[in-house]
Amino acid sequence: MEIKFGTEGWRGVISESFTFANLRAVIRALAAFLLAHGKGRRGVVVGYDTRFLSREYAQEAARVLASSGIEVFLAREPAPSPVISYSVKVLRAAAGLVVTASHNPPVYNGIKIKGPHGGPALKEMLDDIADRISFGDSEEKGGRGEIHEFHPAATYLPRVLTLVDGSSLARSGFRVVVDSMYGAGQGYLSSLLRRCGIPCLEIRTGYNPGFDGIPPEPVARNLGPLVVAVREHRADLGLALDGDGDRLGVVDRNGNFIEPHHVMAIIARHLVEERHWPGDFAKTIATTEMLDKLARTYERRIHVTPVGFRHITRLFLEEELLLGGEESGGLGVRNHIPERDGTVAGLLLLDALAARNLSLSEMVGEVHELLGPHYYQRLDLPLTPELKECYHALARDFPDSLGRFRVTAVETLDGIKFRLGKHGWVLLRASGTEPLLCVYAESSSARKTKEILRSVRKLLPSCAQGRHDRHVK
Repeated sequence: MEIKFGTEGWRGVISESFTFANLRAVIRALAAFLLAHGKGRRGVVVGYDTRFLSREYAQEAARVLASSGIEVFLAREPAPSPVISYSVKVLRAAAGLVVTASHNPPVYNGIKIKGPHGGPALKEMLDDIADRISFGDSEEKGGRGEIHEFHPAATYLPRVLTLVDGSSLARSGFRVVVDSMYGAGQGYLSSLLRRCGIPCLEIRTGYNPGFDGIPPEPVARNLGPLVVAVREHRADLGLALDGDGDRLGVVDRNGNFIEPHHVMAIIARHLVEERHWPGDFAKTIATTEMLDKLARTYERRIHVTPVGFRHITRLFLEEELLLGGEESGGLGVRNHIPERDGTVAGLLLLDALAARNLSLSEMVGEVHELLGPHYYQRLDLPLTPELKECYHALARDFPDSLGRFRVTAVETLDGIKFRLGKHGWVLLRASGTEPLLCVYAESSSARKTKEILRSVRKLLPSCAQGRHDRHVK
């Protein structure tokens, strides 16, 4: 069967496409890539999350690499993907490998491949590895590399603490609930908060590969337990990490979900105004316009990339970036690794609140005053053959309007983005990790954003049935 890499690696349904045999094929390809480029001696860091069989898959990956003569640094326990990325950089390894399906439902597992820079592997590396994938039960040859087990948290936790003002956090008086969503981030953010003197309750911990039936994605519909815990314990806010700890979800003291885009804006403002960090901004095409406005306010450049954090990673390596953010809430900052990191995002959010002595809702209010109101919403639609046909039809023939909103510009950097003048924008693109058509919209009011999405939903059936009019009411 064909193994298709997404923006960072490969995911599949356990025992259907994600099998030990297919895993071995991918790992052999990774080993061949490293040996062909003379990087085998630098070794590979192997980590894993808390999903079903993740540890066993990681152990098998380590065995295959070692059988190819490549040294392996294998995590002793589950660890967030950014922690493995950081370990790649610290150990000066040639690559990293994380067995994870991130926020996908529990029937999935996957592999994320990390580059030597300590972030997502760039496209040319992934393409080279993909070209080397072959199937069969051929035994690996090339010597015997050693497998060293290590504790990833040992070097990561002290380093991350240097990114924030620990004394300010200690004086803040914050009470925080951390929701690990049964993922690999367990014990990381909560440990750091306690080291800063912040009382912290951690929920949804322990080994639960079914995630209690809730995908480990920190979006509003999945954070009911966090909302309850924040209210019951009268916490100031709740912080949730996704399944592999590279994304952050936030609720305020009243249990209101705070859009990740507002969190990005708060952190970006803090890093410029309080921390005085230099550098430009970067974002994916599906991410909020608030970052564009902040860039203009602070006279900094804004780079816009296709979806996939690896594009922002490249900018971190080639440009002077302060911050890079993606539509799903992934956030990376300078002075760390060129990688999104939910734990660091949570710490920096608290750092920002402590610096201004404000509550989360007050800080969101300040951002609205500075940048104007922004309401963002995403709609996921099953990518049926009919919907795929409609999507391709739209790419060939753009509408002049969506409902009452005139299309003022169209961008095709990744998917189809319709700009609607002062009313906002909407983007349609096929997911790179799941069979979904993702629709993203942003405007100045919640009502208007919903209206834009309704207009898109009305447009799609007409396309699928061959009735695509230039003006859709």
